[in-house]
Amino acid sequence: MSRSKIKFINEFDGVLSDPVFMAGVYQTVITPPVGFKIFSPEFPEIMSTSVNDDLLAKVITMSTLKSELVLIGLDVWGISDKFEHALRVAINNTVNSKKTLTICVTVTGNGCSPVLHKVTPEYETYSEYLIEQIVGCVKYSYTNMKPASIGTKSIKFSNVSTFLDGPHMPGNPALIVTAINDVNNNGIARIINFSCPGNIYRSHGSWTADYPGYTSWALDSSNEGKTIFIQGSSADIRPYDWWLGNENPSHPRRDYSDVIALGLLCATQVTRAASQTTQRRNVKLCSSIDYETGIQISRIGDMYLVSNPQQQNNRFARHIRRDLPNSNVMVSTGFRGYTFNEKCRFDAKGRRRSINLLKQFGAD
Repeated sequence: MSRSKIKFINEFDGVLSDPVFMAGVYQTVITPPVGFKIFSPEFPEIMSTSVNDDLLAKVITMSTLKSELVLIGLDVWGISDKFEHALRVAINNTVNSKKTLTICVTVTGNGCSPVLHKVTPEYETYSEYLIEQIVGCVKYSYTNMKPASIGTKSIKFSNVSTFLDGPHMPGNPALIVTAINDVNNNGIARIINFSCPGNIYRSHGSWTADYPGYTSWALDSSNEGKTIFIQGSSADIRPYDWWLGNENPSHPRRDYSDVIALGLLCATQVTRAASQTTQRRNVKLCSSIDYETGIQISRIGDMYLVSNPQQQNNRFARHIRRDLPNSNVMVSTGFRGYTFNEKCRFDAKGRRRSINLLKQFGAD
């Protein structure tokens, strides 16, 4: 692969790790005002009339002696390239760091979202204010950084989702959890990657972060720390048994009790996985962007994150993990936004280039 086509934010220099790892977290409410339109990938846009539960922006800041990484999680379906660029510029202009700084922006993929994946007059002022809110979270996360350790565990989370093609085809059960703990092994933060869209709740005008939001709330309430839920590669996956043509699906009402059921179950599995992680303070933070495909590859300790803005079926993630079976690889796709009726084309080039970059960062 031509090196000239890749911008390295932080070169992997062959050193095992930096000896000191610090982490800080913060979050803020980003629920749009009542009266703003709610976007759904499945249903027409509707005007919001109430708040069922708040949408949040969360920040985890991590630091070693040489590098810093800011991981941002947003309770939204997707973000535009313009929004992400403006956010990155604002953070870079605010963070006065003498270290190499990496910024990773992720979304939960909840199907009740502000319209941030396209530029609209209604959300122009909101978007500008949201960027200020996120920058404020980044600032505060720096002020509460503490010595920390990090570890990742992959487990199976089965029988809670399905592929669209039909019955007897359960969705990808891979649940990957990165646990960041303090020196007393108490939770600072959790990073979750699961391939199932957050579109359980059929909103009739209420804002909600759906089951990713409830999962995060349950973990926070259990002192697991703040949670960033990263929507996995799941254009062809739906919650429960909602495959196409199912005339008798479970959870047909699609009310908030259905959200709670999956959210609580997911939180339980995350807690189990976090307890099984091998915690390390020797941590490598590095990242690269392939500008030909728009894919960002990041290494965060023993976890690798592939961020592909293109909509992808779960095949994209499965093929990457198949070729790198000994590594914990989180995959995020489609965060530029799409609707469920859009056709999806497999990004073979992105898969190849992602695997090559991951190998350069130590994945195998």
